[in-house]
Amino acid sequence: MNLEFAHALLYVNDMDDMVDFYSNILGFTVN
Repeated sequence: MNLEFAHALLYVNDMDDMVDFYSNILGFTVN
């Protein structure tokens, strides 16, 4: 398990925060 995946698991209970974090801070596109 890589660190990024582990980090995603930590955010799974806060989906809105996870989406905001990945889309705005890391620049990922969330569909």
